[in-house]
Amino acid sequence: FRNWVSAASSTEGFYLNGALEVSQAGPTGNMSAPLLKIGRHATDPNAGTNGYFTEIALYNTNLSAVNRQRIHSYLGIKYGITLSSTIDYVRSDGTVIYPSTGANSGYVADIAGIGRDDNSGLSQTTSRSQNTDFVVTASGASSLDNGDFFIWGSNNVALTTGSTNVDGTTIKTRLGRVWKVAETNEVGLLTLSFDLSAVPGAKVESDLRLLIDRDGDGFADNDQAPLTGTLVGNIFTVTTPASTTLQNNDFFTIGTINTSSTPLPVELSDFKVIYEHPEVIALWSTASETNNQYFSLERAGEDLSFVEVVRRDGAGTTKVPQTYKEIDRYPFTGKSYYRLKQTDYDGRATYSSLRFVLIEGSDELSIFPNPVEDGKFNVELGPTPFQLSELEIFDQQGRSLQQNIVKESDLKLYEFDLRETLPAGLYMVRVKYNGKQTFLKLAVR
Repeated sequence: FRNWVSAASSTEGFYLNGALEVSQAGPTGNMSAPLLKIGRHATDPNAGTNGYFTEIALYNTNLSAVNRQRIHSYLGIKYGITLSSTIDYVRSDGTVIYPSTGANSGYVADIAGIGRDDNSGLSQTTSRSQNTDFVVTASGASSLDNGDFFIWGSNNVALTTGSTNVDGTTIKTRLGRVWKVAETNEVGLLTLSFDLSAVPGAKVESDLRLLIDRDGDGFADNDQAPLTGTLVGNIFTVTTPASTTLQNNDFFTIGTINTSSTPLPVELSDFKVIYEHPEVIALWSTASETNNQYFSLERAGEDLSFVEVVRRDGAGTTKVPQTYKEIDRYPFTGKSYYRLKQTDYDGRATYSSLRFVLIEGSDELSIFPNPVEDGKFNVELGPTPFQLSELEIFDQQGRSLQQNIVKESDLKLYEFDLRETLPAGLYMVRVKYNGKQTFLKLAVR
């Protein structure tokens, strides 16, 4: 969105999703329509963009901040574009219809909505966020009049994260992602569809429920009766009845009554790694587990190429909190990253966020014997086991002469035998180890 920021100083700016990205001095005076171009051609500075625009709005006056906010809100709702979290959504008369900076500040991801505003020409009867993880689509409002809006946003919790904030009797577990409603006036009955493709595990229609929290104290008391729906593929669809029509400030999410046939994700409540010389200890706990076959503790160096350190069986399906402890007996010197990979019985896998440790100490590789006389030499990192993945030898002109891919790992000493006897001279050896690389000199006699 290109707009004058200050007509007096001939400054213009570029707005992205409602937020000013950049401003600079612009041309003075008026621009006539034939000279107005949108964008610039890649090779011809006199040509405009060769492409398509969904909507272009031209104004013959400088827009105030209030007017820009109204336009951004109109475009955001019409096209499912989530505005900057510092922008409240307003209708054409300036009334706030989604307070991103206020009561809904924790629910500013994947904002979308339906609504009608005759003054701006908005009539949005079906909507979803344009973001790839949108999940929710709303349609079929039974009473959508001028000035009516139904807008929602999520807390952006990963769809691989579950929660036990449920009653535990009827509803066994639920998604960690929750959506909040901002309704202006009344839109009537609604049909909500949830794309659960990114939620791991099988889904059975009779197990799924739409959960609604109306009093703001969570989903444990079922203050609104959980709603059933239909499941086609991974799309779960619910039409809200008159008795439980979603209202302003309601929260909603998806739960299951059967964690065996419809598992929702493992709820990882804690994960940390601690260096206790000479080992790294990984500790994690779960509040609940569903269809969990095993965990893999994975480690990487600075290149973030992860390898499995140890594997630990999961608890299957349980609502009883579990604690785990595993040890990396051969950690890297320097900075190492760790993550947990959780694998279900059906082979689906999810990953935790990263943790890291920094281990101070000598990190100097050595080659011996050096010079080499019989083609055989060793690579060592002090007395500590380390992970060597590749060794490559170059001549003084930088030409690669020999490459060795290492399959073993976590050894104290790696042995090499030159496949071909190299002429006497000085060579450079590139060693990739512990997720990084270094160059060493190698003399051959």
